Amino acid sequence: MVVQHPDVAGNRKESPVKRMLVGLLCGICGYIVTVEASYFLILLISSNRRDLSLVAAINSALVFGPGGAVAAFAVGVMWVVRRRRIAALH
Repeated sequence: MVVQHPDVAGNRKESPVKRMLVGLLCGICGYIVTVEASYFLILLISSNRRDLSLVAAINSALVFGPGGAVAAFAVGVMWVVRRRRIAALH
């Protein structure tokens, strides 16, 4: 069920709550994927052999993960908006 409401011109558009929920879901998934990918990349690339797993975990969770979450959130919100625009053309 798609929640829609009419705008001033009478066109139906997606609810802002739906855009935020899709963005939040994409952000959570983006965080998880980015943390896992960056953890293994740091293990492969880093020349630090002392406390390597600790360095990889901290950098993945606190540096790369939030960046991936923000990027995925933006992509999720834009995807909902673009999908609505493409549907309006048909």
